[in-house]
Amino acid sequence: MKNCRVYYIKLGAGYQPDIAKNCITNNLLWLGYNEVPEDVIQTALQNETQYNYKDWKEVWNPVRKVYDDKNETTQTNYAKAIRQFYTATEEDYFFTFLNSTMYYCHPAGSIIPITENNARGCFAIGSRIRATTGWQDHPETTDSVKFLERNLSGRITKAKIFRGTIYELTGIEKETFFNTLEWHFPECEKLEKVKKQIPNLVIPVIQMLNDHDFEILVDMLLTKSGWLRIGELGGTVKAIDMEYLVPVENEQVYVQVKSIISNKICKEALELLSEELSDKANVTCYLVFHTVEPETTIPVEYKNLHVKTLNATLLANLSCNHQEVINWILMRTLGRS
Repeated sequence: MKNCRVYYIKLGAGYQPDIAKNCITNNLLWLGYNEVPEDVIQTALQNETQYNYKDWKEVWNPVRKVYDDKNETTQTNYAKAIRQFYTATEEDYFFTFLNSTMYYCHPAGSIIPITENNARGCFAIGSRIRATTGWQDHPETTDSVKFLERNLSGRITKAKIFRGTIYELTGIEKETFFNTLEWHFPECEKLEKVKKQIPNLVIPVIQMLNDHDFEILVDMLLTKSGWLRIGELGGTVKAIDMEYLVPVENEQVYVQVKSIISNKICKEALELLSEELSDKANVTCYLVFHTVEPETTIPVEYKNLHVKTLNATLLANLSCNHQEVINWILMRTLGRS
């Protein structure tokens, strides 16, 4: 992890979008606390550099005392925010949110107190600004991705709920921030790798199902995909195991389930389907199977039929979309019911 610091900064006390917009447009950082005189801050900075204090709060006590009307915790938080703003180096990062987008930058140059002589728009007299290297709203590695808040880790976005002005990210939060800048997420990549392996593990387990259970599995997957089964599972017609209505296409399709498919089995099944549906034209039928014998060729068209297939790979991928289906497959193959 990088040695620099990462700070969330709330640009504007309360809801002041003009300040945040002005800062991002003009590549500036801004800090309020207008009540604290600049010479008091500079004295604290010089004393902290000159003397070896175990607790920074001791040397920053004059800053804390400016807020005598606040409780001790609030005094400390105010002084801490001012100290973080003034001591941040050009290697450190600041980030903020505007219009549900995250922006980040590096501070650059010296801090400029706003006075009557250099008043700037919405920045109040007594507040401070500092130049930046430029606010960015995309990863360092690509500009094709925007840092939209809805796509960011909660480890980063939770900084927004911090009631103070500046919040420092540490530990896993800081690590996640840098991974986000590189658009590189080891945890997600590990999960994605495992997810890609699961269908290959499901296929041989599906192939263990007996014919009846395989037919039940096919029906579960098709109905979970939105197909509406017409009639009973297994059907009363030898050529047709299942009949469905596909709502989006408003199409009626016919399904023949064969655990194992070969050229002979395929031809016999299609011939029976064609004969049974001879009074219809351009019929869509599906051959569903989990094992295919070598050199098997399944035609795309057969007489009045448009032939489609669902193989073990497609069935495994569909199964992985439903944890309860995976549990059912394991239950049936392990003989637990």
